[in-house]
This record gives sequence, structure tokens and C-alpha cells, in this order.
Amino acid sequence: MNRLPLPSPPCRSVFQKSGTSLTSERYTKIWIQLINQMERSNSIAAGLQ
Repeated sequence: MNRLPLPSPPCRSVFQKSGTSLTSERYTKIWIQLINQMERSNSIAAGLQ
């Protein structure tokens, strides 16, 4: 019997990485990535309706 892989956790901390500090550039980049991800999700959902 084949087992399905365990799903990855839905949430992860993008602000907490070992050895790096949170700069304003990195903070902005993370927000841009989040907004782009939300827009892609919305456009995919709109295409399914």
C-alpha cells in the first residue's frame, strides 16, 4: 500500500531565519512576494468560477 507524503505545514515564519536580521528591504520583498501569491491565487480562483 502506497502512503501519501505528509503535507507541509500551511504556515511558516518568513521573518525568522537564523543569522539574518530583518532589514527594510527584506521586509518589503517578503510583502511583495505575499501580495503576488495572493494575486495569483485570486486569478486562479476567478478562472475556476
